[in-house]
Amino acid sequence: MGKLKILGDKLINMLVNSMAKDVAKDYDKDVKKFKKETGSIINRQSGGSLDLVTSTWISGEHNNSNKEEVDLEKKIEDFLNNYREELLEDCTETYTNDRVKEIKNLIDKIAIWYELRYSEEKLSRIFNYECGEDNVDDIMFKYNPYVKDLLASDNDIKELEWDEFYNAEVFKNSLPYAEKELLKTPICRNLIFISQFDTEPALRMMAELHVTHDGRVDEAEYIDFATGNKIKNNELKGLPLKKVIKLFEKRGFKLKNDSELIKSLNNYQRRVNRKNGMLDCVMYKLIDRDEYLGSLRAYLFAKEFGRNKDIVIKYGINTVADGSKELANQYLKDGGKKDLRCYPICSYKEYNKPVSLNELYSDPGFYNYQTEEERELHQRLVNDLATQLPNPTPEQELQQRLADALKTKLDKERVKVLQARIDRKLEKSKKNR
Repeated sequence: MGKLKILGDKLINMLVNSMAKDVAKDYDKDVKKFKKETGSIINRQSGGSLDLVTSTWISGEHNNSNKEEVDLEKKIEDFLNNYREELLEDCTETYTNDRVKEIKNLIDKIAIWYELRYSEEKLSRIFNYECGEDNVDDIMFKYNPYVKDLLASDNDIKELEWDEFYNAEVFKNSLPYAEKELLKTPICRNLIFISQFDTEPALRMMAELHVTHDGRVDEAEYIDFATGNKIKNNELKGLPLKKVIKLFEKRGFKLKNDSELIKSLNNYQRRVNRKNGMLDCVMYKLIDRDEYLGSLRAYLFAKEFGRNKDIVIKYGINTVADGSKELANQYLKDGGKKDLRCYPICSYKEYNKPVSLNELYSDPGFYNYQTEEERELHQRLVNDLATQLPNPTPEQELQQRLADALKTKLDKERVKVLQARIDRKLEKSKKNR
């Protein structure tokens, strides 16, 4: 018991805070379910730092309470509407509707694949927080009778990881042809002719541009002769097509809109924008589908598919969710911005305007807001508790101290829940001894 007295009330308070957050987290899951059923904003009034505000935001507008809102579903709808309008310029309405439905289904399919690929347990290992769920790698491989029959060696099974097994390449290859095409990297036309009639004033002769897959000039031929040496062949090497057009205009040659160069660039850029927009919509969908784990999955998706990680933090941060602090820390390690303006999904403080990530660190609900030193002290307390459990007097004393401290932080009903948990843990520890 001597070690417990040395650690003192500060460490008891740390344990109290940790247990309080566990209880609050369970309550939050009920709040989440209720919010989905009612669609309302919930403010939990239980005192102190345990007040919860579940926020909805609609971008660009203010409601009567001056609270901005962000609707991620609307961003997806805007993308689909723009895609529809683009197709209708050249296609029938029936064909357009089919293509829009196709890309919408693919967005949903990718989001579901990522949820299956990254279970809560896998996310807890990646972002280093406690979860309590069964190991997904063991479920899929170690305890899978089909896999065990195929692999004779347990060592082979131990090496398998579900998220690596169900990787992006495997997923893409399993899709039907039309959906594979939507996920392909857009390729620019590799040979573009610039005729005498494509510019004003006209060129002296036809010229050629050999173009890389990503729309840069690899080699230019006859440009010097065609322009009367106003543009040299080697000047164009490595330039993006957009800059080639600007250079032509700067040297006195305006390219017509129906020229092969401009049409090729526009066609390539549309396909790039379509794929980028589709992948961004997957991020929105991942965040929107699960306000507790969605931002973690969306962040991994952003890193894997080269998306803007700011979007995830800006629209997906949830200060009361497991792993939220670890997500924010990882974002900053990856070069993120402390002053990024965020729209928190859920928090213990009420924010009537976008708030910087740096300010969110002061939110008392931000999980695992402990330094490494505090975590070590916390673990020492837990270890000491385990060694002291055979003695009933320290157990009773500790239990009473915890209950008294918790009563200052939690309402009576939640103290009962927490006290029951403590009793079960102490009883289980005694049996194990």
